[in-house]
Amino acid sequence: MLPSDVTSISRTLDMMAELEQVISEFYMSAAERWPEDKEFWLALADAEVTHAGYLKNIKDILNRKPDNFEIGRPIAMSAVAEVMSGVRNLVKRVKNGEFNKKAILLLSRDLEQSVLESKYMEMLKSEESEYQRLISEIISQTEDHQQLLIKKIVDTR
Repeated sequence: MLPSDVTSISRTLDMMAELEQVISEFYMSAAERWPEDKEFWLALADAEVTHAGYLKNIKDILNRKPDNFEIGRPIAMSAVAEVMSGVRNLVKRVKNGEFNKKAILLLSRDLEQSVLESKYMEMLKSEESEYQRLISEIISQTEDHQQLLIKKIVDTR
């Protein structure tokens, strides 16, 4: 992989890690707004922080072993920035009390389904075992979040 490609993908990974942090803030705002479900929301928030750490680890692996990676399907930084801006706006709106619990659960489910996490595996190609493990963890946890949110939606009237 060319050094310029490594630099570009590293910047994208940094931005994606920042997005994970912003999603964590969204879940923390829901925990504050609905204290009766605080543990549920904080567990989701903690997982997003973990994902941010995984992305930083992937960046480190990429920078240490760039020859072990191939460029897959790039993720536009503008798309990441747009999602991040939208989630930041949601945080403000949750804090302002603009949503009921069911609406936030639906938004959270949609966020987990649409978030760029599903594209992580497509951005880089590698047989590097640690990379594969980290990506698999992110995808597995995201799928778990989707299922937890669907169950919570069904249980919320």
